[in-house]
Amino acid sequence: MKKYGYIFMTQFQTMLEYKFHLITSLFSNFLTIIISFYIWQSVYMSSGKGVIGGYTQAQMLKYIILVNFLSIVFSFDYVVRLGGLIRSGKLSTLLLRPISLLGESFFNFLGTKILYIFFLLLSLCFLGSTSFLLVFLYFLVVFVLFFLVLSAIGTIGFWLIQMWPLRPVLSGLYALLGGLFFPLNLLPQSIYQIVMYNPFALIGYHTANIFQNHYSTEKVLFLTLISLIWATLFYVLYVWGLKKGLKKYEGMGA
Repeated sequence: MKKYGYIFMTQFQTMLEYKFHLITSLFSNFLTIIISFYIWQSVYMSSGKGVIGGYTQAQMLKYIILVNFLSIVFSFDYVVRLGGLIRSGKLSTLLLRPISLLGESFFNFLGTKILYIFFLLLSLCFLGSTSFLLVFLYFLVVFVLFFLVLSAIGTIGFWLIQMWPLRPVLSGLYALLGGLFFPLNLLPQSIYQIVMYNPFALIGYHTANIFQNHYSTEKVLFLTLISLIWATLFYVLYVWGLKKGLKKYEGMGA
């Protein structure tokens, strides 16, 4: 584990060096929250309702803040990393090291997100979450799930020259299916029943609701189980994609 600790610390220190990137990420999400706040304020005022979709105006504001802050942790920037390593040939160096490629990638990813995760979990104290351990367990599982989603999609880099065009597409899908614009239960019930357990909903919509204590313990445990099933599926896809991709990999540029 010591070697993975070095990878984590190196990435964490690198992230702290790029303060401008850190500040702009927070600022852009802050602007999104402000815009969403005024949109929802207008919706509540024009409708004359105190509760929409089971959310009071204050609860809706908390939801919008949480789900948008979650999008900083769960951003798709990392999906291009494996493609970049393949294109530059640097993947050969990693393959020669006595470490797991997936383990190296995970601790590298964790190092870039740990500061945001700290502030996110700190927010639980202000939200008054009743079961910190249960919420932390769920967050841990969806964090691993998201990493495996990125890893599985990242193996497409063995076949594509550039991965960056996929990033806005994935971000758009996450915004739509993860409930970044509005809680998913506001969708027509027939559509909500279809999308309620998709990976993006588990990562965004359900996590924000769990942080606000909207679910029972039984429901959180059920969602944790669903997340584990998705994580297993994406792990299998990652192993399959890596195995197929390495047969094609030539190490050009190494």
